[in-house]
Amino acid sequence: MDVTQRISDRIRECRVEADSYDVWLRQLRGPNFMLVGIGSLLAFLGGSAILTCAGEAINKAAGIMALIGGSLTGLHSWLGCDAHQSECNRLSAQFDSLRSRYETLQAEPDEFHKREKFRELEAELAKVKEGRSTRPRKSIWRFWQ
Repeated sequence: MDVTQRISDRIRECRVEADSYDVWLRQLRGPNFMLVGIGSLLAFLGGSAILTCAGEAINKAAGIMALIGGSLTGLHSWLGCDAHQSECNRLSAQFDSLRSRYETLQAEPDEFHKREKFRELEAELAKVKEGRSTRPRKSIWRFWQ
């Protein structure tokens, strides 16, 4: 196969990979907001209600809010969401960088240099693929599959 065609294939492959991680990260924004944002807000409101209000009913409601808020935030940590999202961001950036470098290589006029640089990029791409610890899912509802 022609090196120019192989470079075009790699550009497409890297674009698809980077886009897949970006789509997956966008799908995770809602659950992330719910677990961290709402969890933190409930814990904050519950804690401030306990500190500023007197009365058994308010203290119970505030305690329940703080408990639920802490549980949501704890669930986010237990699931390893921050590490997963960081890895997805890292991989998206790496695939995007490789795509850009393949595009630059495509314009290289010297065939010998093009082939040598292509081999180097292929090794880098293989390292990225071997080193990834997560893959984007097709749907948030199939996260556990």
